[in-house]
Amino acid sequence: MRSLEWGTDNSPEGFTQCFILTFADAAGRAAYLPRPAHVAFVEMLKPMLDDVLVLGYTL
Repeated sequence: MRSLEWGTDNSPEGFTQCFILTFADAAGRAAYLPRPAHVAFVEMLKPMLDDVLVLGYTL
């Protein structure tokens, strides 16, 4: 992971939080997703989230 940013979403779509993770490439992202710390973070957040939107893009 190259960077992590987060904050309160202020758009009208109704989401409350925004997390932006930047990876060097798709392989880096693929290596990060199954890591125990990431899996534990997702499990911790699930009960607090009504909806999740995940986007992936390449610059």
